[in-house]
Amino acid sequence: MTVTIEGDPDDMEQQLEQYATVVTQEEMEQQERARLAQEEDHLLG
Repeated sequence: MTVTIEGDPDDMEQQLEQYATVVTQEEMEQQERARLAQEEDHLLG
């Protein structure tokens, strides 16, 4: 299967960077929530 990309390669690169940034932010938020949940469990004992 061939994927054809229309448009400016630089534009595609920017879109990929934006996507990567969003994914990273979501991952960080998930890790933060997991960490807080662990702390709550620890406090509740």
